[in-house]
Amino acid sequence: MRYHEIITESFVINKENEDMIYDIFQKSYSETTGAAWTLEKFLSRARGWVFYGDENGFVAVREQRSGPKKLVGVAGDLRSILKGLTELQAEGGAVWGAVSEPLAKMAKKRGMIVPHTFFGGAFLVRSLMSVIPDNVFGGTKPEVQKDGGIKISYPDIGDAIKYLIGNKAYFMYAMGLPQIAEKIKEIPGLRTTLKLMGL
Repeated sequence: MRYHEIITESFVINKENEDMIYDIFQKSYSETTGAAWTLEKFLSRARGWVFYGDENGFVAVREQRSGPKKLVGVAGDLRSILKGLTELQAEGGAVWGAVSEPLAKMAKKRGMIVPHTFFGGAFLVRSLMSVIPDNVFGGTKPEVQKDGGIKISYPDIGDAIKYLIGNKAYFMYAMGLPQIAEKIKEIPGLRTTLKLMGL
């Protein structure tokens, strides 16, 4: 099934569904990281998110002032997450995020670009991370690992290793930013890597 043939059913958090959504979030994040935000912190962040998926799981995005949609939450049943990811892609627009390794693998199977899986991709990740403001990651400065993984230290839930993913629209947008275009010129062989990624 092609993405444009899928009916997108996004939803937002409200009084009727907030407990259910938080339960899914809390269970998933506790299992994967050992901790999760409190209900109050989750609700304060999630009020501006758009969710895709169903009552068993979701992906959530926040539209940035600069235009792209940033993946900010993924939780619940795998089939529901995949459904949500497919719905999000069907909607179109530039989408990116820093996600767990299992989700990065799922995203790649769904046609998203996962830079660290390409030879030289870690250099691209490092270039992009150097121009993304700290507030995008909750005020913390991510540290790019040798393999392209992004280490993020959260004061309340500890360290997490995430991997950059995005659709073609996002990477075309990012490559068009003057500061990124300049950095790419300085990295030997990166243009070949971009071609392998379809960019």
